[in-house]
Amino acid sequence: MAVWRWLSRRRFSLSRKGKDGRNKVAEIKDEKVKKKKRPDFTGSWRQVQNENADKYLQAMGYNGLARKLTIPLMKKSEEEISHAGESVRIKTTNLKGEWDRSYVTDGNMTQCRTADGQKVDATSWWDFREEDGTHVHKSRLEGAKQGTFETWRWMDEGEDKMYIKSILISPEQEEEWMLWHYKRDSMGEPNIAVGDSASDIELPPTTPSALPIPRPSSSSENTR
Repeated sequence: MAVWRWLSRRRFSLSRKGKDGRNKVAEIKDEKVKKKKRPDFTGSWRQVQNENADKYLQAMGYNGLARKLTIPLMKKSEEEISHAGESVRIKTTNLKGEWDRSYVTDGNMTQCRTADGQKVDATSWWDFREEDGTHVHKSRLEGAKQGTFETWRWMDEGEDKMYIKSILISPEQEEEWMLWHYKRDSMGEPNIAVGDSASDIELPPTTPSALPIPRPSSSSENTR
């Protein structure tokens, strides 16, 4: 009986040590993930792929012919991005023109214009995706006739690919999304003050949405 008690205590001790050891490894891994720097999008980007464009444009109100004409133009998109502290400036260019806008990533509301010229309230901030340790730049536009738009922008580990998720929330609260894939063409001057953590920014409540795509009625309008 004494031997059995000793063996039982020994097994319990070993199991606790193993569990504590695994927890310690997990804690170290979590700390490393949280210390990852925010991405610096500075540079030139070229779109190489997009997903779900047809359904997204349909939700925007495009008919079948308009979608057929617009999607090839969207595939020619390029972006020039620069950082200056908490300011992110993005210029999108495609066959229909240019869309230049700036965001301040402090969570405060400012005003800007959509790609089709509508004046809207804009909010921008950094978010941290816990499940894979990814820092995501988010911008939210409110007040457009199509509904509310939000863009999520992030990079892969190799920092030569950028992904942009756009989702439209209609006035009826119906959602549709689109995903853009960009490849870096060239590096620009690096951001002088990209933060290491998003924990110091109070994030507003959000629902995924999108940056708007204008209707193809004028050659001066952009498609995103």
